[in-house]
Amino acid sequence: MLCPGCGKENPNHAISCLSCGAPLVPGLKRVRAPEAEAAPAVSRGYRIAPLLILLAVMLLLAAAWAYYTVHLGAQRAARAQRYQVLMTQVQSVSGDFDQTNQQVVTLLGQQPKDIPESQAFMRQLLALVDTYERHIDQTTELLATIDREQLASSDAERNQIRVLQSVFQLRKQQANKLREMGNAILNFDPKKADLQQFQANLKQLEDQFAALDAQAKQQLSTVGFE
Repeated sequence: MLCPGCGKENPNHAISCLSCGAPLVPGLKRVRAPEAEAAPAVSRGYRIAPLLILLAVMLLLAAAWAYYTVHLGAQRAARAQRYQVLMTQVQSVSGDFDQTNQQVVTLLGQQPKDIPESQAFMRQLLALVDTYERHIDQTTELLATIDREQLASSDAERNQIRVLQSVFQLRKQQANKLREMGNAILNFDPKKADLQQFQANLKQLEDQFAALDAQAKQQLSTVGFE
């Protein structure tokens, strides 16, 4: 049976069109298809939901990025401030070290006339070496803190820290050479030892000290220090 409204084919026993709901039997009212109006509402809901989800995700990402940027900026500022504080301390201790180093060099330039005078001279030198080494250890610890906490933020700063660490390792070796020299003189007995060999050993220690000093100065010059 053909529907007079839409022309669709329907079963012979149908009393209304299965497609449009038009009555196939005279006198019957038109039947409204329930799914015809419900379908558009469901369709709109499905179209709106992904947009809301996308908007929510974008807002979350924006909030996370803002927090990350602010937090990261605060961390960088704190690290930069701590780096400056520690480097100021390094410069202060290094200044004290330079003064002690100059005193050591001046003392080494003096020439004791005999063994008793040399021994008194070395007691004075070893007292300076204690101060010299204390400055070295303080500076080394400050540099190790900067390195351990990764406070240097640029390649130039990191290179400077590495060079300074190397330089103060050389300074530590110099302190050891001075101690060897001082102990050798204090323990020297001219009646039991070969004076010529003793003087040769001292000269070797002095040369090693000077070589370490030259090496340290050369490394300092690579990062703008003299």
